[in-house]
Amino acid sequence: MPQPPTLPGTVTVLEAGTSRKRPRPAPIRLALAGSTLMAAALLPAPAAQAAPADDIRINEVVTTGSVDDSIELFDKGTATVDVSGWILKDDDNGSKFSPDGEAVTLTAAGAAGGAYVAAERNGDASGTSQPSVLRCDVTTGPGGSLTATKEWNLTAGLPAVGSNQGFEAITWIPDATLTAAGFKDESTGAAYDPDRYGAHTGGVFFLGVEGTGTVYGYVLQDGGAAARVATIASGMPAVMELQWEPQAARLWLVCDDTCDGRHRTMKIGAAGTFAPTAAYDRPSGMPDLDNEGFALAGSDECAGGAKPVYWSDDGSTGGHALRRGTIAC
Repeated sequence: MPQPPTLPGTVTVLEAGTSRKRPRPAPIRLALAGSTLMAAALLPAPAAQAAPADDIRINEVVTTGSVDDSIELFDKGTATVDVSGWILKDDDNGSKFSPDGEAVTLTAAGAAGGAYVAAERNGDASGTSQPSVLRCDVTTGPGGSLTATKEWNLTAGLPAVGSNQGFEAITWIPDATLTAAGFKDESTGAAYDPDRYGAHTGGVFFLGVEGTGTVYGYVLQDGGAAARVATIASGMPAVMELQWEPQAARLWLVCDDTCDGRHRTMKIGAAGTFAPTAAYDRPSGMPDLDNEGFALAGSDECAGGAKPVYWSDDGSTGGHALRRGTIAC
């Protein structure tokens, strides 16, 4: 089978960053958040098992005086133990977890319309999967904490996934774009009709699931209801980022080192569904990174037939979090 072409362009390191992941594979680590420790990305969601009390031990404490402090756990037993629901905190039982926001997008309303965040866990129970979309008011200016003004819990009707395997990607496509392309609504089997769903954002949110590689399209209604209008097989084992590129009318689907940095593009075909149009290997010169962020510059940044594209490395490999390349306009 022929190999996919390499994504064109060079890659440049842009900014240094501090890793929130440690490369040592054998022990299990818990990442520190304030005075509370939360399990994050520890295991590939095996079935939970009860372990003898003395099998799981605190093996190491690393303190730097910053949020990168961590505690290392060691399993001296032979059974795999799911620790995704475990917590370690101080004597303040009022401590709360923040939802695990993984990706963010805006609608045509821009910041005034709120930022929409894809979240994969219940904020009050870190081991509980809860694929959701949160709307946050971002017009209050910098500083302080963001508070969700609305939540669409989409757990019902989705296949069960681990608490760290849910929504990892989100993007938004305008209704006008979808109807002009003849997009078909899977819930009706007919052409997508935005009026069927009453007041909503004027578009459809597409969300990628890390654990299955499936992409789902939802209309998020102002009243709090949600309607699924698309289910898309990405052809990859995981989807870590989605981006809609208006200039080329194509949807980008990006995987991280789970599948060697593969990228795919899709367009709405004659059948009214998203169909693959291209597959790319990661850019030449880019290591197999934990890229969980991907963004394309707008058409106004095209120069010499190319425009910038950016990747965000969740592992901050080599101390760098952002890298830049180019793609054809």
